[in-house]
Amino acid sequence: MSKDPDALVEHRADRCRCCGGLHGDLPAEVVSLSERIELPGVAPVVTQHQRLAIQCPTCGTRVVAPVPEAARSTPFGSRLHAMATYLKTFQALSYDRLQAALSDLFGLRFSQGGLMNLLRRAQARFRSGRDEAASTLRQATVGASH
Repeated sequence: MSKDPDALVEHRADRCRCCGGLHGDLPAEVVSLSERIELPGVAPVVTQHQRLAIQCPTCGTRVVAPVPEAARSTPFGSRLHAMATYLKTFQALSYDRLQAALSDLFGLRFSQGGLMNLLRRAQARFRSGRDEAASTLRQATVGASH
């Protein structure tokens, strides 16, 4: 919830209902507070990396720029991985519904195979914690589940 001073708008009466007066910056008291709550607009940020080729003027060789580091792995950023993992894991969306949600929310179109690859990459981040938790459970003398 924003406590930004720019997010506070005071509304003062400009005329007295009785005599029509009210002059200057008179002391006031808060009699009610209303809020308008909105989510910020969300749009994907797409950075395109173009590799360019140049003809060497001296020898005529075609020289191609190397693949930049940013383009050597998945095109999907960590926030997109997190959102897709959250929707798939905690909201239990099917791949069809996950495709639709990412399209509706962000205008992104994914194949089911692309989503599976994205989620597989995200799973790797949890592997060490998963392995540690499984090891701890295997050593427990008593186990319970709700």
